[in-house]
This record gives sequence, structure tokens and C-alpha cells, in this order.
Amino acid sequence: MKKYNIDHKTFPHSAIIEGGSRESRKEAAFETATKLFCITGVGCGTCNQCVKIKAGSHPDFFYIDEDSLKVDMARSIIKNAYTKPSEADFKFFIIDNADNMRVEAQNALLKAIEEPQNAYFVFLCESHRSLLQTINSRCQVFALPSEGDSIASKQVADMASSFAPAFAGELALCEFFVKAGELPRNIFPDFIFMCKQETYKLILSQPHKRGQFLMIYDYFDKLLEQLVYNPNLFSLTLSAAAEIWEIYNKDI
Repeated sequence: MKKYNIDHKTFPHSAIIEGGSRESRKEAAFETATKLFCITGVGCGTCNQCVKIKAGSHPDFFYIDEDSLKVDMARSIIKNAYTKPSEADFKFFIIDNADNMRVEAQNALLKAIEEPQNAYFVFLCESHRSLLQTINSRCQVFALPSEGDSIASKQVADMASSFAPAFAGELALCEFFVKAGELPRNIFPDFIFMCKQETYKLILSQPHKRGQFLMIYDYFDKLLEQLVYNPNLFSLTLSAAAEIWEIYNKDI
């Protein structure tokens, strides 16, 4: 098993592991859990606790792999978390595909991750920004390196750099956001962040439109929240283009 830079001795009870590949996120979570359960505390791989984790038979270790975690399953997890552990001093829950959790399920899990209990919750996802802010605020985020990070960052930066010229007309702005809608969902939050940076430059360089660009700057935070609820990037970006153009043409 690979060694990941996650200190199990200070590991929080609620965490998000993002980035990397799906397999590397899972490996990092399993490695951390193994060290926490291990009798020696180092993940020896030979004690009965380590052996049970590896075999998937430990009664206090749970790996949940749902395509889209629904509220009923979330409530079942919560009920399980509040029952007494069978062997260890705690229970450990790994929720994979957290990017696709239903909003209702995320809201249901809030109670479990914010109240003290003998349980760990680890959410695995491509980007923590795909989760509700209320989940993010209660979890420590651990980011794993991705091989394509530098390529994706350049792609997003190049696209965001065309934001200012897109204000040449409504069609140009619409085309800008339609192209953005083709980005992979996991890097779209980075695109929003870079557009905010471009908007800040416009606030400084175009004082006659300062009020409009301040409103657009704030709108991007709203767009980030909408990303969690709206799985369709195409419709989201079309709506963004229309709203931003309307803001840009306001009389302030």
C-alpha cells in the first residue's frame, strides 16, 4: 500500500479526502483507518484489527460506495454511528463518491459529523467544492496530488483569461460560458475561482463599471452554491451568462 501524508495521530473525526484518483483516495482512507484500528498504531498489517480491515470484516469499519447516496441510507449511517462499537473504541465510516451525494443526504449527515461521538466520517471526492458549504465547514480537507493537475490548471486559466473580452457583447459572453460548460465538473469550481480573480481585475481597471463588477464578483459565490444543486453544467452556464449580462447592463 502506498504511504499518504495523512497523520492518523491527529486525524479529525470529520474529513474530506479529495484529488488524486478514485483508487488513491480509497487507499489513503483505508491506510488511515488501518493505522487508527491497529493494535500497534502503525498499521502493522498482521494484528487481528489490521487483518479484519483488509478482509473487510471488521464490525466497526464501514465502506459505503453508492453512486448517489440518498437520504434513507444517510439516516441508516447515522443510526449506526450512534450505536456502541463492537470491538474498537470507535467506528469508522468511509463514504465514496461523495461528489454525487444527494443534498438531502448531506443535510442529514450534518448532525452526525458536528456532534461529538465515537465515530470517524471520511468523504472521498474529486473536489471538496462539490459538497455543501455546511459539510466543508465541519471537515478538514486532505488533498492528494493528481497527475493531470497542471494540465487542468492551465486549461482553466487559459479559459478564464478570456472573461474580460467576453463582455464585448451578449453573444460573446454566452459563447464564453457555453465553452466553460464543457469543462470536467471536478475542475469547474476552479474555473469559477479564476473568473472571480479576473472580475477583481475589472473592478480595478474599469471604475465606471465598478458597481456592476462588484455584483458579478458576488454572483460567482452564488454560482458555486448552485453547482452543488444543479448537475447540468450546460444549463447552469447558460443561466450564468444571462444573469451576468443583465448585471453588467444595470444602471448603478
